[in-house]
Amino acid sequence: VPAVPLAAIARACDLRTLMLRGAVEAAGIEGLSQCSNLEVLRLMLEPRAPQDSFMRVFTACRKLRIIDIYSATDASDQILGCIMLNIKGLEDFRGSHAGGGFCQALSEIVVDAFQKHFSGARIFIHNRVQDSFL
Repeated sequence: VPAVPLAAIARACDLRTLMLRGAVEAAGIEGLSQCSNLEVLRLMLEPRAPQDSFMRVFTACRKLRIIDIYSATDASDQILGCIMLNIKGLEDFRGSHAGGGFCQALSEIVVDAFQKHFSGARIFIHNRVQDSFL
């Protein structure tokens, strides 16, 4: 769907599940923060969205159980920390870190803390930057 008006959709309904493949502007991602009942977020974005766009979502959408941002943005220490601080019932998380550009870092220490914090959840985090050094 070209030019998905995600912020307008978020304002108009009580969205609980969002599975989207396509292009979304940063403002559209931030608009999801209005969906306080959002439980499932699965995004495949091209181009990938800036990491900062997700911070407001993970602060406001505290009912998220399933988060798949593997192909939507780079997972970072800040994103994982924000999820640990705000989301209590995480069951499934998929993320990746490709690095490059202006993206924030992803450290093993924070990944380990994230996995321990959500010990009952299925967690997959692919650090492509770290893998490239092996």
